[in-house]
Amino acid sequence: MTAIKTFPLLAGAAVVLALGISGIQADSHEEGSHSVHKCSFGTTADGQTVDEYTLTNKNGV
Repeated sequence: MTAIKTFPLLAGAAVVLALGISGIQADSHEEGSHSVHKCSFGTTADGQTVDEYTLTNKNGV
């Protein structure tokens, strides 16, 4: 695979992993201690929608 085709695959895997970890930690923290915010980032050259995910932990990081 070329680097251009590999990057979206790796980025998607990182988001899925981060969301999975966030879901696991949700049971161990109080309500509202973390968040996942999704917004539109734009589109690729071939017209595919790209979303931006912002993950925030209980410390705001």
